Amino acid sequence: SNSDRKKRRQKSSININQVKVWSWPHTDSEAPEFPELDYEIVRHAFLKKFDTRTRLTSFVSLEIQVVPTGPTRDVPLYRVFVHRGSLERKSKTGDLGVCE
Repeated sequence: SNSDRKKRRQKSSININQVKVWSWPHTDSEAPEFPELDYEIVRHAFLKKFDTRTRLTSFVSLEIQVVPTGPTRDVPLYRVFVHRGSLERKSKTGDLGVCE
């Protein structure tokens, strides 16, 4: 049957309390190296919310970025990149928000 032909994906889980976060661009010497020119965005989501009280539209952009394997790398590198801010502040002040 068709379901027999489908490959079963191995499930994995993470402990969210063990995930570390660094601001970008990072100045922390503990932050892991990530080749800024070699990554691909493999998944993304854009979320927005209008706050009627403040009259501001907030946004969050989430990207899963990967650097594939290659001659000098045996395993791919992954990171989740978050960009958040306000659309009105960007247009009025040029403030691009926060990246992590």
